[in-house]
Amino acid sequence: MKVLKELFKPSFDLPYYIPCMSPAVHEQLKRIEVRCRLSLLLNLTLVAVPCLLVNKDRSLTAKTSLWESKQLGYFNSYNYLGVEVIRENAGSFKDGLEILKTSIENQELFIAAGTSYYLNYSSDYLDENYIRSKTYENPNIRLGNHWLSVYGYDKNHISVYDPKPWKFMGEISVSDFKLFWKGDRNIPQINNELTNHLRIFGYAYIRRLDKSITTFNLDELFFMLLKTIAVEFKEGNIINDTYYFGKSYYAKTIEELQNFLNGDIDFESFNFFYYQCLHELKFSKYFFRDLLLDYEDLLNSINLNIISDYIETIKLLENSLVVLYVRVSRDKINSSDAINEFIKTFIKLESMDSLIFEKIAATLSNIRVLPKKIIV
Repeated sequence: MKVLKELFKPSFDLPYYIPCMSPAVHEQLKRIEVRCRLSLLLNLTLVAVPCLLVNKDRSLTAKTSLWESKQLGYFNSYNYLGVEVIRENAGSFKDGLEILKTSIENQELFIAAGTSYYLNYSSDYLDENYIRSKTYENPNIRLGNHWLSVYGYDKNHISVYDPKPWKFMGEISVSDFKLFWKGDRNIPQINNELTNHLRIFGYAYIRRLDKSITTFNLDELFFMLLKTIAVEFKEGNIINDTYYFGKSYYAKTIEELQNFLNGDIDFESFNFFYYQCLHELKFSKYFFRDLLLDYEDLLNSINLNIISDYIETIKLLENSLVVLYVRVSRDKINSSDAINEFIKTFIKLESMDSLIFEKIAATLSNIRVLPKKIIV
């Protein structure tokens, strides 16, 4: 078995809500001496600034989108660490294996994209429920690749690190890896129209930028990120009447909720809005909470005591979401009162968030925001 010479001891203590590609990229960053915390890496996407994505012709339900910092003109999140992540497809399995072997021989993790349907340690393995979930033609939902890391190989086996969500590290057969690597596009039961954007023999690698856009250390980067999040939340930018950020996110979401009150409430539409909009806001808050907790010492050093207040906003949101769903599910016809009560709570939540971000902006008044690629 050809494996990485340096002992590979990756983390398995990971939040369930992070993207599957993030652990792979984070582990490779550590190998090239870019030792940022995972929470910093994730929040550089400005995931803490919620964004409501609204389709202009109303053909799709409005939903919370957490990865839209490019719409505000910012660089790719990896660029702030002096690197970029390149995604490519190998021309064939044989070509891909050669690239994989070269990566391992160069003491680099190999990051591969495929389908969990053919991973025998996965709960998705040859599961009919997986097929059903992928063949449900909902225009609001777009299928994605599953990413994992390879850290070794021999003639018959590939050693993989796949912590999210299965916390697996070990060997799989080369034949199973090939099926995985062909992706969902190779599963005959799934409509090609739903998968034609997915990768076949997809992989990613990290390249250092020829010219770094930043000259500051990671602690300075944290404070700049914190300032940027606060500023973007307060400004509440609206891009092309489609992307509503920060304070505008709250105002537009309340407007969408009121639209349900103004007509007959279709439970199926409301159910989608609940999960794809309201429920998704939780994850925006979870990511930011994780960042604050990881950097608690730095926050204390400047007397910026916001963690407990921010955690209270999460509790308020979680509790109100449970109450809303239970009440609407129980009484689908007469659910106006439940939605009205939730709107009142949502207004309170926005007020609490605003106070926190105003406090951050005031405390960091002498700190620059992250540089932008374009000015919006």
